Amino acid sequence: MAQRFESQEEYLEQIYRIDPAGRVPFSELVKALGVSGPSVSEMCRSLAAKGLVEYTPRVGVALTDEGRKEARKLIRRHRLAERLLTDLVGLPWERAHDEACKYEHIISEEVEELLAGAFPDTCPHGNPIDGIDRTVPPAQPLTSLDLGAPAEVVRIEREESQVLKYLAHLGLVPGASVKVMDRAPLNGPLLISVGDANYALGRDVADRVMVRRDG
Repeated sequence: MAQRFESQEEYLEQIYRIDPAGRVPFSELVKALGVSGPSVSEMCRSLAAKGLVEYTPRVGVALTDEGRKEARKLIRRHRLAERLLTDLVGLPWERAHDEACKYEHIISEEVEELLAGAFPDTCPHGNPIDGIDRTVPPAQPLTSLDLGAPAEVVRIEREESQVLKYLAHLGLVPGASVKVMDRAPLNGPLLISVGDANYALGRDVADRVMVRRDG
């Protein structure tokens, strides 16, 4: 029963991450969660019965107000767990996301508030821990940065362990200085400068890197 409860929470969190206000197609959840279509439909029907989502057969789901509230709580605890794991335990930046997925389900309200008072306002990947209730600092995707314009990495959106590991290898972490030096045609990769090194970066990954122009 506990495992199924955690699975339901994962669904709510994933739906919120994909689209907190709109309708999420079942195909997006299948891709994001790595489960079968029938499993997605079954779980979404269960969530709808609890009043957490609005379920439309063969179309998708949308969070209700209650479902959105639960998802926000999970994401806050997830980001606090990431801070705990990186700042206190010393877990590498790129591994914190996957490990936090386990911890977010067992953090109590009391521990949540204690953690919130002990760590910075952002998770290790730059996303505001309380970003639901406060203004997220303005930023733009790396893909939209003018050629040669200096910028600073602010946060990484849609965290995935493999992507985070790759970005960490390139040094594309919050606080890093970056420039877009060139763009390949036909939606090809970007040539970026990070410190003294140049790399080719696919646009799907570059789209997740949010930056703020210097000056």
